[in-house]
Amino acid sequence: MHKRNKTMKLALIDFDGTLFSTGDFFDEIKKDIQVGLSLPGQVADTALKAFIFSGEGCNHLKHIEKIKTLYRDLDIGEAKKIFDRSFYTTGRFLYPSVEIFLGRLKKRSWTLNLVTSGDSVWQKKKIEKTGIKDMFEDIYIVKDPSVKTGEIKKILNNCGVCFPKDIVLFIDDRPGILEKAKIAIPEINCVQIGHRGVMRENRMADSNIAEFCRSFEEVEDFVNKIDKI
Repeated sequence: MHKRNKTMKLALIDFDGTLFSTGDFFDEIKKDIQVGLSLPGQVADTALKAFIFSGEGCNHLKHIEKIKTLYRDLDIGEAKKIFDRSFYTTGRFLYPSVEIFLGRLKKRSWTLNLVTSGDSVWQKKKIEKTGIKDMFEDIYIVKDPSVKTGEIKKILNNCGVCFPKDIVLFIDDRPGILEKAKIAIPEINCVQIGHRGVMRENRMADSNIAEFCRSFEEVEDFVNKIDKI
C-alpha cells in the first residue's frame, strides 16, 4: 500500500445553527404561511410544525392536507407555492462570511465535509438551495444529532485519518455534541460557534473541549493556530 506523506486537513462542519440561521428561516416560513394564506396565528404555528417535524421531508401535499384539516378554507395551490418558495430563498439565511470562510479553508487545502442531522430530504433541499453544496467534498446526514460522533468516527476511518500527523477540525453550535465527540476522539480540534454570542443549550462547552467563537473570523483565527502548514 502506498504511504501517504502529505498531512490531511479535514474539516467537519455542522449546518443548522452553524452555517445556517435555522431559527430565522423558520420564522420567515411561519410569517409567509400566516400572511400569505391569511391563517390565524395558532393554525400557522401548527402548519409550521407539520411542515418541519412530520418526518415527511418536502412532500408538500401531505403537509398541506394536515393543515387543511385545521383550516378548511385553505387555498392548496397557494399553500404549495409558499412552501416551494421558502426553499428558493435559503441563501439569505447563511450566517455572515460563511462562503468567504469556506473558500479560504479550501484555498489552504482543507477538505470540507458537511455533517448534519435531520430529515434527509428536507436537509438536502435546504443545503442545495443555499448554493454552498459544491464547496463540500461529502455531505453526511444522520437522523438524530446524538449519533454524530459515531458518524464522525466512520468518516475519519474512511478518509484514513492518522493522528497526530493529520489535523481534524469539528465545528458545531451544540456543546453537548462537541463534548461527546472530543471525549470519543481526543485528537480532534473542536469549535463551538455562537453567532452574535448566542449559545445553543444556553451554555459554552468546557474550554478544554472546544474553542468558543462568535463569528467565522474568530474561527479562522483559531484555524491559524492549529494549521501551520
